Amino acid sequence: QGPSYHRRVLAWESLRCHSTTSAQELEAFRDRVRAVVTDPKLNFKQRRYNLAYLAESVLPYPNLDPKTMDLLGRNVIHDLFEGPAPYRPRYTLPDYAISLKNGSAYLELPPATTLDEALSSLMILWHNTPTITGFPVWIGDIDALLEPYVADIPDDILRQRLKVFWRMVDRMFPDGFCHANIGPKDSRVGRIILSIERELRQTAPNLTLKVDPQVTTPDFILDAINTCVEVSKPHFVNHRMMVEDLGPNYGVASCYNSLKVGGGSHTLTRLNLR
Repeated sequence: QGPSYHRRVLAWESLRCHSTTSAQELEAFRDRVRAVVTDPKLNFKQRRYNLAYLAESVLPYPNLDPKTMDLLGRNVIHDLFEGPAPYRPRYTLPDYAISLKNGSAYLELPPATTLDEALSSLMILWHNTPTITGFPVWIGDIDALLEPYVADIPDDILRQRLKVFWRMVDRMFPDGFCHANIGPKDSRVGRIILSIERELRQTAPNLTLKVDPQVTTPDFILDAINTCVEVSKPHFVNHRMMVEDLGPNYGVASCYNSLKVGGGSHTLTRLNLR
């Protein structure tokens, strides 16, 4: 009965939320709060996340027609436990390249001019990206973002710095929906990321290689395949097909959802076909 269990219970409770609260209902709410703060399987951030969800769950569910509410109640359609008043999008794909180039007035970040500045800016940007999970679901085309800053750095030093950074990503965003992209072009950063994946064998971030037979070298694809055999990633996406659908500026986020960079998606549509 971890976080997903609590979200399921709370989402169902939100369907039955009333504008008036009886003493019995208030005590039941307190019990749910108490269950969260005393759950030994939840860490601090998970408890805070679930407490916020509890607060959201007391709001009335959005107005729906009776037929839709019936389908939702029978799980024919699904709201993905996003609550009665979702205040953050499910998938946010910021254009990190713009922030690295121009800086961010909101976050008081100057343009990145070195690898260290780029890594620091990216971590700050990811930390401030709102998503349904509380973790960034897309951390960008990591090789394309970092390649402009590594020309004068020897391979061994670059690998060590990226390894420390990659470990930090896993510890700060320990979520399989946190997703990075590499490719379709072969690159030093892309190759080093693959070697680091084979060494660290981390869950996060998830990883996808964009593949275009006219651009992606066979050796790069083979390196990715060998990495996938060892650590079950990267995954592979047909880059040319995605470009036809979404244009060249897209990202593969979360559980392999391809969306436009500089946008994203507020939610998913899920239909139970059974």
